[in-house]
Amino acid sequence: MDYSNHYHEQTPPSQQFFDTFSYFGPISYQEYNEGLNWIKNTAINENVQYIETMLTSSPNLVVSDYLNTLVDNLTSISSDEHIDKVLNIYFDTIRNNITINTTINNHVEMIERVSKGIDDQNFTIRFQSYVSRNSKPSRVFSSLVSSFCAATRTDLIVGVNIVGPEHGFIALTDYSLHMKMFRFLKKHFPYVKLSMHAGELVLGLVPPEQLQFHIREAIEIAGANRIGHGIDIFYEKHSYELLQKMKQNQIAVEVVVSSNAFILGIQNQAHPMLVYKAHQVPLVIATDDPGVSRSSMTNEYLLFCDRYKPSYAELKTFVYDSIRYSFLNDRDKERQLTSLDQRFQVFEQTIADVKKFLGDPGVLPTVSSSNSNFISLVLFCGIQFLINDSLLG
Repeated sequence: MDYSNHYHEQTPPSQQFFDTFSYFGPISYQEYNEGLNWIKNTAINENVQYIETMLTSSPNLVVSDYLNTLVDNLTSISSDEHIDKVLNIYFDTIRNNITINTTINNHVEMIERVSKGIDDQNFTIRFQSYVSRNSKPSRVFSSLVSSFCAATRTDLIVGVNIVGPEHGFIALTDYSLHMKMFRFLKKHFPYVKLSMHAGELVLGLVPPEQLQFHIREAIEIAGANRIGHGIDIFYEKHSYELLQKMKQNQIAVEVVVSSNAFILGIQNQAHPMLVYKAHQVPLVIATDDPGVSRSSMTNEYLLFCDRYKPSYAELKTFVYDSIRYSFLNDRDKERQLTSLDQRFQVFEQTIADVKKFLGDPGVLPTVSSSNSNFISLVLFCGIQFLINDSLLG
């Protein structure tokens, strides 16, 4: 993998991308509020009204060596009964622990403190809590417990995710175990939403059999409400049936055009976006760590329009769907949709006035790669899904 898109004396694109987080880590937590204001100002400049992002991973809970050993002995091939038994012992032991609950509450209070003053009438931010998929089982489950608990204690945390290189050794060997951990906690916290990085894989990056089940298990076992990337849908077993299920259950896919091109070498007609679109699976345009790749929502929409030539109506649907499939509560979602209605009314009136001035009262112009001014005007992006692993994303 990567043979065709980098020279051998260079770091492979996927490794270069994921290596950056260890560089950012030591300073990323020091100025959260300043960083969030930076993100807000960037969003406003791009006419983005709502962002759903990640700030920091949920805390790893301090529990007994006995409990950690119990969980660490689990594997992806352990029986469902045994997995649930062990996770029940762990969860029942810690759920009412005062120290552990204080740790989770402190995490929630930190998020509320550093995001204070960010929301206003023109901009809203919400967070997904997350865990790293390349840690030992006890660490993953501990962070998942704190993530799910935190999501029930503040309106600012609207979902839970799992992140990190999906092709990592632990991520592959423990993939099914991780999905079963999500399933277990989803039973205890049924209203917590899940946006799952799944299927960010291509042939050659992992053994072929690993391409056949990641998206399906994220949906059928973990209970994902949205899928991030979803590139390996071509290779999933019974993919047509899975696509139909995604359509029926309205499980949206976060399309990250530039990231998939850089990290995986997937672009243009090789991107499964067209397959999802053909099967009427909801799609939203997203960024993936713009702080790393120096991308923007403007550029993501420009690339999307240039490569796939959507009609104006299709493009407008993508923008609205970014709000419809967000994890906002119903009240806030309605408020964002009303704001989006107003923004489109202003934009469409502006275009109508321009066309009248130019002496062409016809329909709205079609989107083309050469019409960059129109592209910049149409970017009333309802939401920026920052599929990232750090604040600097």
